[in-house]
Amino acid sequence: MASAPFPSFDFDPSSIKDKLSGRKKWIVLALILVPIFVLLWLARGIFTDYLWYSKMGFEDVFITILLTKTILFFVGFAFVLALVLANLFFVNRKTAGPLDAPLPENMIGIIKKLLVIV
Repeated sequence: MASAPFPSFDFDPSSIKDKLSGRKKWIVLALILVPIFVLLWLARGIFTDYLWYSKMGFEDVFITILLTKTILFFVGFAFVLALVLANLFFVNRKTAGPLDAPLPENMIGIIKKLLVIV
C-alpha cells in the first residue's frame, strides 16, 4: 500500500458562516420540526393501539407491553452506553502521549478539542 501525503486541510470557519447565513434559520427550523413530527407520529401509533386494546378490554395487556418495551429500551441503551464509554476511556488512555501521525497542526488541534468533548 502506497503512502501518499495527507491532503492539506485549510479550515476557515468564516467560510462556513458565509455559506450558512441564509440557510441557518431553515436548518434550525428543520431541527425543531423534524423531531416534533417524529414524536407525533409515534404518539399517534401508541394512542391508536391504546384505543384498540381498551376497546377490546385488554388495556392492562397494552400497558404491560408498553412498559416492557420501554424498560428493555433503557436497559439496552444503558448497556450500549457503558460499552461505548468503556471503549472511549481505554482508547483515550492507550493513546495518550505524543502524536506520531503526519497531520497538520490545525487538524491536531481539532482532534484534541473533540477528545476533550468526548
